[in-house]
Amino acid sequence: MKETWEFIRGYEGYYQISNLGNVRSVDRVVIGKDGSLNKKIGVIKTKRLGNSGYLYVSLYKNNEVKNRDVHRLVAETFLDIVDGKHYVNHINGNKKDNSINNLEYVTQTENIHHYWNKTYNKKRGAYFDKRSSKWYSTIRANGKYKRLGTFSTKEEAYGAFYTAYKNLYNENPWEPEE
Repeated sequence: MKETWEFIRGYEGYYQISNLGNVRSVDRVVIGKDGSLNKKIGVIKTKRLGNSGYLYVSLYKNNEVKNRDVHRLVAETFLDIVDGKHYVNHINGNKKDNSINNLEYVTQTENIHHYWNKTYNKKRGAYFDKRSSKWYSTIRANGKYKRLGTFSTKEEAYGAFYTAYKNLYNENPWEPEE
C-alpha cells in the first residue's frame, strides 16, 4: 500500500498522519522568543507505548501538549464515521498495527466481542514458571483453580488442559488447528 498523508484535524499546518499509522510534523516557520523567524524542519514523530497497549504520540500546539492514540487519529482522518459506531477496532487484534486496512469503527459490544474472540478463542491453559523453567497447567472448576500438573513442554501442558476441559465441560476449549 502506498503511504498517503493528511493533516490531523485541529493540527492543520502542524502535523500529518499517514494511512499506515505514521505521524510527522510539517516544515513551518515559528517565531522565536526574541521575535526572530526560525524554520522548523518536519520530522517523523516517535510513537510511544501506553499502559493500555496502544501507541500514542504527543502533539504540541500553542504551548500545549496532548497525547493522542495513533489508531484514533488514523480512523478520524481516513475512515468514514458509521452511525452508532464510536469505537476503533484493530481487526487483526494487534494494537501496534495502525494501518487503515487494520482499523474499523465498531460498537462497544462489537469491540468487546472481537477482543474476547481474539484473546480467548485460542489455546489456553498452559503457563511457564520461570523459577522452575517448567510448564504447568491449571483449570477453573466450580469457581476454584485446580493445578493439573507440571510438564516439560508447552504441548504437554496444553494437552492436560484440553483433556480436563473436555471432560469437565464436554466441549473443545479452542478450535482445532488446521
